[in-house]
Amino acid sequence: MPNPAINRATTFSAIPCFVPRDVLWYASDTDVLYVGTGVSDNGGSPGVVPISGSVVTSTVSSYDGVATVKAGIPSLVAAPATVSQTAAISATTIYAVPASRAGLYRVSYTAWVTAADAASSALGGTNGFQTTSTVNGVSVTDSPTTPNISALNTVHTKISGVQICQCDASTNLQYAFGYTSGTPGTMAYSLNVYVEYLG
Repeated sequence: MPNPAINRATTFSAIPCFVPRDVLWYASDTDVLYVGTGVSDNGGSPGVVPISGSVVTSTVSSYDGVATVKAGIPSLVAAPATVSQTAAISATTIYAVPASRAGLYRVSYTAWVTAADAASSALGGTNGFQTTSTVNGVSVTDSPTTPNISALNTVHTKISGVQICQCDASTNLQYAFGYTSGTPGTMAYSLNVYVEYLG
């Protein structure tokens, strides 16, 4: 398939009844990307089917009439979730970068306390959420002067953030998350992480 352009509609019903084969449409009301089938049924429904699996194998050259660069649109490549964690998470591979996908990755995370410690606790511990990637053959770890942590020690206390990582091809993108509980193993938290390839 040649580099496709994505057309946009506010609702699914606004997509034209006939969409040429392989033409892409995004409907914001369903948050679904559709691909044209080249046919329309007699009921007047758009001639599209939802995209599932690896249908688009090329870059997106334009979106809503605006030219794009690199991959064109971000793609979600990993989304691990940790529930009721009662310890720190040491360096863990979140994504194995393929040989053809060196470049920038956006790592978004959110963590929240699910069980407080009667004594004290710090969501994120000392260093908070950290990423480690390999750039030009050198291991690089995110090290902010002021880590994003919270010592509020109440249920539903939440922290979140976004980190941008440059990654060499055929290397591992890793993350770690700190933990402090006045009574070891008492405070519990959940952590969700999304990794997107930007190009």
